[in-house]
Amino acid sequence: MSSAIHVFVYGRLRSGFWNQFLLGNRKPVGRGRTTENYALYASAMPYVRMDQTVSPIRGEVYAVSERTLRDLDGLMAYPTWYRRCEVPVVLDDGLEMRAWMYARPGSGGVLVETGDLWNREEAVEGAHQEQEP
Repeated sequence: MSSAIHVFVYGRLRSGFWNQFLLGNRKPVGRGRTTENYALYASAMPYVRMDQTVSPIRGEVYAVSERTLRDLDGLMAYPTWYRRCEVPVVLDDGLEMRAWMYARPGSGGVLVETGDLWNREEAVEGAHQEQEP
């Protein structure tokens, strides 16, 4: 599976969130975190700022097709709103890999200092503060 396209998801595409259905019946390659620190903001559309170093971002890695990647690009309004950046991640089992992650500059929302959107208090509070693009 060396030709697989890997996507790291941290927000509403993650298992248990409502946009996860867009990844079909795929199981994650694994759960893990970015190896570098970034800033995760909870909002109506959660986002990562790569220019702020707060904590590793927790999420899941999926192997996707070119078509699914294009569909995700559409959902994320790439390249006008979100940027797709390749980042190093380490899975919980210790496997290190590179995966695409969507990030954007922005303001609004609530900083999730843990880097894990499963922190529901911050996520709920932030969902009411983000401005639409």
